[in-house]
Amino acid sequence: ARECPDGGSYGGDFGRKGGGKKGGGGGKGDGKKVFVGALPRNVSEASIYNCLSQFGKLANIQMKYDENGTAKGYAFAFFEDASGAEAAISASKAGGTMIDGKWIDCQAPEASDKGGGKGGGWDDWGKG
Repeated sequence: ARECPDGGSYGGDFGRKGGGKKGGGGGKGDGKKVFVGALPRNVSEASIYNCLSQFGKLANIQMKYDENGTAKGYAFAFFEDASGAEAAISASKAGGTMIDGKWIDCQAPEASDKGGGKGGGWDDWGKG
């Protein structure tokens, strides 16, 4: 697995509240949005950007924080083109997305966008 580049090459500041160079990025279901999980708690947006930008141009990164401002361990990355999102997801499945020696999980966000919340599973047990 290849370590994602990290360091000072990232020049932007996406901000904590989902700001960014181009607003919210892609819309739901357009193939440009990637769920990024299994993040180290101390990861920076710059580290995520540096890691994922090798797969395509990023429009935005939205890190998720709790009420105390502590990172929750996941984020959403918005690519300008769906091919960048697909490349990041494929690389993640092959173990090729790592930050500080830790694998990060990149996947399509459809499962998390359906508003399921707690309970229920991928096979819809308990619904009906």
